[in-house]
Amino acid sequence: MVLEIDYLKNDLLSTIDNLRDWAKPEKVTYLFEVNNYIGFIIAFSFQECYQVVTGGVSETTALLQQRFDYIFYTGSTAVGKIVRAAANEHLTPVTLELGGKSPVYLDSTADMDKAVRRIMWGKCINAGQTCIAPDYVLCTKEVGDEFVKRSKDILKEWYGENVKDSPDFCRIVSDRHHQRLTRLMKESGRISIGGSSDAGDLFIEPTVLQDVKPSDAIMQEEIFGPILPIVNVDNAYEAIKLINSRSCGISCPSTIAFFSNFLSLENPLTLYVFTKDKAMQALILSQTKSGSACINDTVLQFAEGHRLMKWEKPLAMYIFSESSSTRDQLVSNVSCGGICVNDVIMHIAGKYDMFWKWKFAQFVQV
Repeated sequence: MVLEIDYLKNDLLSTIDNLRDWAKPEKVTYLFEVNNYIGFIIAFSFQECYQVVTGGVSETTALLQQRFDYIFYTGSTAVGKIVRAAANEHLTPVTLELGGKSPVYLDSTADMDKAVRRIMWGKCINAGQTCIAPDYVLCTKEVGDEFVKRSKDILKEWYGENVKDSPDFCRIVSDRHHQRLTRLMKESGRISIGGSSDAGDLFIEPTVLQDVKPSDAIMQEEIFGPILPIVNVDNAYEAIKLINSRSCGISCPSTIAFFSNFLSLENPLTLYVFTKDKAMQALILSQTKSGSACINDTVLQFAEGHRLMKWEKPLAMYIFSESSSTRDQLVSNVSCGGICVNDVIMHIAGKYDMFWKWKFAQFVQV
């Protein structure tokens, strides 16, 4: 709850801070013929800006039967298809911001300790219930074994001997979602870490699965939970083929045939690449499609409005000091992507202004 509320609060503050700039009129050629209509447009365009309706499936179904000027939906691909179909009945334009299975490619050149920490951190935020959480890992068997070994120590460091007793680990959002996750966990691969759950407490332990096949149940839909499958590949080229086979009909008697169950799925929402080999980074980014990408980290591309980032200087700087003069000196003399004082990570909450500027532009189109 704290994660969601803090993001929402800062999103609102950021929008308020930038609204005047976003709403500035753009210069256009003056058309004498339409000047008499300006007063009419102003008088009748801003009577009621919005109406909030809360509810479940029945309420949203009823809403979708109405004739709107524009629909903006954020959520799952499955529900996105329902929204799109309903909008088509009235030829209503739609913007869909959907989730997806976001892969992680990890090779032996990566700084393994940092890579494991960052991947597991991205997976454990809100118990994996974020749209850009790492969904599955593609790596060799040897790298996968090392990943599991280090993950055990890191999870113990973060949450102690019993994760369920930790105040820092979230619960699953609903009973239905808990049942879905436990079913996927039991029907896929082999549990190497975690695996315990408590339906009464809506708890699922951070879980890593090995020996997962692309045909397993957990690879057929976005996980949206604290379960991380590892799919073994021999090299980056095989990983690229697997990622691409999710959204294009490639036929091949060898590797791709094994991944044929992926062919009906969508491009990933985001792509995470962990390797020190810059040529390999460029290869994977150039040969795959994804909504965003992040090199040697997870989730932080969210801070820049879902854009691919390349920083020659630090992505973020964290300052822990009670001295205002020290803080001011550092802020004025260091160039970096973001700055956070006496905290970490939270500078991204609500501060990805380009993303919200884009959303505002979608709104004013109507």
